This record gives sequence, structure tokens and C-alpha cells, in this order.
Amino acid sequence: MSQKRTMPTKAKIISHWNLTYNQEFTSKNCWGCGGNAQTLERAHLFAKCKGGLDEEDNLILLCRICHVSIQEPVSETIEEANHIKNLILEGCPFWQIMFSFYIEKIKSGVYEKTDFTRLGITSGQMSEFKEITK
Repeated sequence: MSQKRTMPTKAKIISHWNLTYNQEFTSKNCWGCGGNAQTLERAHLFAKCKGGLDEEDNLILLCRICHVSIQEPVSETIEEANHIKNLILEGCPFWQIMFSFYIEKIKSGVYEKTDFTRLGITSGQMSEFKEITK
């Protein structure tokens, strides 16, 4: 019989990030896009399937759109997860963080440029970063 998976509550995640990193995250705004969201979902920085833990420090709160747009693991390594965490703490929008990671994967041959649509990156976001893909 498998054990029931227990994840920290959203309130515990918010409290942890606010106290540990001197932030002002709330339960009303997506930590990714900053938009007002009625419901936020827990998302792993270091993917569960790669060994990430269900702990407050490895979880962020995203709106459904931001969470669904992450169709691949957010990070492949703990180092990538820590880098993403630092960018979030610096106030960088989550979609920009993910976009920069996808650009690196294109440059290294992991993804094709056409994968951006599949990954949920909009044409407006593509236009904003057009210079990076040259």
C-alpha cells in the first residue's frame, strides 16, 4: 500500500518564503506572473520526478496558466532549482526565468524553436525576447 503524499499548505509555503527570504508573497498573486489569482497551485522548483522534495523551500505558488505552461520539469538539477529560486527572490517574473532556460535548451540542441508553443510561451513573450533567439 502506498503512503499518502502530504505537501505543505499554501499558508506554510508563503510563511516560509516570507520569513526565510524577507519577501512579501501573498495567497492572492501568482509568484510567476504577478497576476491576481483566485486559486494558486503548488509547483516544485526541483521536479518531484527528479528527486525534488515536497518541502516549503522547493515549492512556489503559481496561477493555473503559469503552472500549466511548465510542461517540462522546471529544473533538471538542484543547482538549476537554486538558480531559479534566486531569480524569483530578485523579482524576476517566472515566465522570463522559464523562457531563459528554454533558450539555453534551444542553444544546446535539447529543444527546437517550434517547442515554444508546446511549452506555453505566447507570441507576445516571444516578441519580447526576439533578440535572444538570433
